[in-house]
Amino acid sequence: MVWQLKRSTFGVAAVILTTLTLPQKVFGQAFTVELPLAVTETNMCNAEAVPIQGAIKITIQQNFDNATGSHFDEHFVSKGKGVGAITMANYTYSEETQNSVQIPGPPLTVAQELVINHMLVAGGTVPNFYFAVRLHLTLNASGAPTANIVEFSTRCQ
Repeated sequence: MVWQLKRSTFGVAAVILTTLTLPQKVFGQAFTVELPLAVTETNMCNAEAVPIQGAIKITIQQNFDNATGSHFDEHFVSKGKGVGAITMANYTYSEETQNSVQIPGPPLTVAQELVINHMLVAGGTVPNFYFAVRLHLTLNASGAPTANIVEFSTRCQ
């Protein structure tokens, strides 16, 4: 999963840069692309490698409000299937990542939130692996944190 996020981040860096530097003719811009996905995930419940084949859909959107504020959202949805290297179980893979940066107009405040939901679901009696992350930070106009949330969870089921 970490490799996929790094690869996805590097792969769309040019898209983000292009999106942010295009002339603003309207109050918002959106860009969506779907790419093939070939990654090996690990079922952390049984340490099994699972080669996954599927697709990743990337949506990047930036909007501007009437108060000169900027709102930037990245949304990644990865889906695929694979077969476990040890158990030969059929797996379904799904991961959704949302990154949001909100900078409303004056006074200048900033809110950023990253949410990741990751599922590797196996057929039969092989345990499923679930992983979730939520990171949220809000800064007031002075740059002082007013909210800081860090939540991680994993489970085998």
